[in-house]
Amino acid sequence: MKPKTKNIILKLIGIFLVAYWLFAIGSGIYFNRPDLIFWFCYLAMILIAIGCFTKDGSLIASQINLTAGFLIFWLIDFFYQFITKNTLWGITDYFFEQGWTIPRIVSLEHFFLLPLSLYALYLVKLKSKDFYKISIFQATLVFIILRVFNISEFNVNCAFHSCVSFIPNQPSVILNWFIVFFSSIAIISYLLVRGFYEKS
Repeated sequence: MKPKTKNIILKLIGIFLVAYWLFAIGSGIYFNRPDLIFWFCYLAMILIAIGCFTKDGSLIASQINLTAGFLIFWLIDFFYQFITKNTLWGITDYFFEQGWTIPRIVSLEHFFLLPLSLYALYLVKLKSKDFYKISIFQATLVFIILRVFNISEFNVNCAFHSCVSFIPNQPSVILNWFIVFFSSIAIISYLLVRGFYEKS
């Protein structure tokens, strides 16, 4: 692909993600859901956009680390309920309940965020293998903020109790949260390095 074409595509992805992020956060404020700003998916949206504008593969990859697991579980839960009409883990129950249309539109980001971020990473490539450090720092910082300020009403990022039945809350929600997230970061980092790392 020609560099000029690549740059245009990256800018378009970045602009789209910024616009969608503004729409999501704006709707969150309107519907009294300011907690949206702390969800990793919405943090990732704006940071991936910045990564597209600056061609920073490490920044893009660090956000894939934090969101891929969430997005995969969300999609599995969604399509299970969509096909069978029965709930699986309850993650996407809200999508099938009667209510406002706008929150459903906001949730559409679960369908496109991972493919777009992977495509953006494919275009810019990875020049470093230590992007996992950004993921660990960001995950820890957000978790501390959520717990210190007790932003628990909507269980943002599953920081207060498990979002799925097969991940236990015992013996410690905090310990289990870090085990799950750090394990996910390690696995996804490995896969991203294998697929996108390019020596400079």
